[in-house]
Amino acid sequence: MCFRGFSFGKTKSVLVVIGVAAAVPNMPIVLYNIPARTGNKIDPKTVGKLAAVDNIVGAKDSSGNFSNILGYIDEGKKADPDFAVLSGNDQLILWTLQAGGTGGISGCANAYPHNMAMIYNQFMAGHWEEAYNFFDQYKGGVSHMTLHLLLCRI
Repeated sequence: MCFRGFSFGKTKSVLVVIGVAAAVPNMPIVLYNIPARTGNKIDPKTVGKLAAVDNIVGAKDSSGNFSNILGYIDEGKKADPDFAVLSGNDQLILWTLQAGGTGGISGCANAYPHNMAMIYNQFMAGHWEEAYNFFDQYKGGVSHMTLHLLLCRI
């Protein structure tokens, strides 16, 4: 569910989301911040308020703004220590993990499932250098894939 900023104010948006969560109390809900598509951003204070709702279990941030992810981690975990913060930007997944986030929901995992899984697995095992190596390999593959797609258009 997406709310456009001009539809109604932040207070009403929060109340609507809380109402939806109450209507489906057994369904875990993940907030999704993708301002480039919705025209509305979910600020960290709002995430903190919504994280206090039992079945709002996490937030995915696809803004590409790492400061926003850090705010989600800070505000979300104040309300609920188990609150999940996920990066929707593949380039920020490793840094989100390092900052205390939960991981990411990755579009590139479809093309690079092994690398994306190993970034997470190696990080969780405490192997930072290995996690970074898989991240670095993934970045190179994405650059190659992008170049290939651009050349195919010419």
